[in-house]
Amino acid sequence: MKNILILRMETVLNSSKVIIKEKKDYQLLLQGIALLFTSFILISVYNYFVSGNDESAMLRRVSGMSGIQLVLAFSLFPLLEEVVFRGIFTSKKIFQIIFVIGSLAYVLINESYYVIPFLLYFLYLYRYKNKSKIICYLSTFIFSILHYSIDDFLLVNTFFGMVSKFGGGLILIWVVKNFGLFYSILLHSMVNFLTIMGLLVSYELRNAPTFVLKNKDYEVKIEQVSFFSQSNQSIQTDMKTFFIAKGTTIGDFSNEFCIESEGKYGFLGKYNIEIRSKNPLDKTVNCTFVNYVLKEANTHFERLN
Repeated sequence: MKNILILRMETVLNSSKVIIKEKKDYQLLLQGIALLFTSFILISVYNYFVSGNDESAMLRRVSGMSGIQLVLAFSLFPLLEEVVFRGIFTSKKIFQIIFVIGSLAYVLINESYYVIPFLLYFLYLYRYKNKSKIICYLSTFIFSILHYSIDDFLLVNTFFGMVSKFGGGLILIWVVKNFGLFYSILLHSMVNFLTIMGLLVSYELRNAPTFVLKNKDYEVKIEQVSFFSQSNQSIQTDMKTFFIAKGTTIGDFSNEFCIESEGKYGFLGKYNIEIRSKNPLDKTVNCTFVNYVLKEANTHFERLN
């Protein structure tokens, strides 16, 4: 009986050693953690020393999301992204087809046509070359840049975001390789949930600041409101003396008068915006005016928060 117990214990220990040895590509995990830490340091230093925030397309999309879209951001979207971008590392052939179709769909939806050469090179390496490490890095690079529009690459914060997503992508590939696709989906969902909840909680707990700019010719009021005020979203204007938008985003406001201003300033969330002018709006509210107002409002909100 004693010998049997000893044999069973040795079997369990040997099995544990095999499981530990089977864990592979630890460098992906370590590199991913290092990149996440690096991006955090870079963002902290940049925000401390540089006034003003770049606003990427991803931040603008978050601002324009409805409650349902926010839920999808940590439920359905992580599932789709993991199946498309990490399923290929399960070695199941069906995921090769899913990767091609899913990646092209992502490119078309986001109009990220600049990614196509990288996709073709990835497929070439995957199909004809045994370059597993390069494939991991290239797949993660594609995953990172697909989150941004081509204009975002002129913004400093885009670089920090890419470093962060590249690190996260390496970690998720390591999870797939060692534990399976289900666990990478679960981890991705948890990260998205915590990130979104952190943004929303910090935003909703702010004292809703109001920015007012006026002179003898016009008066502008920009008031920060709840992120969930899109149910009351409306625009009223006679295009002559007044413009009133409720529960709108800065991006939508920019599109009304000067699309060139969109993305220049770091506005997250919803706003009530009111412009009253003694002169016709089409003569008063131009790109120079909008840029000036948004720059002053951004400085005002940063000072308060």
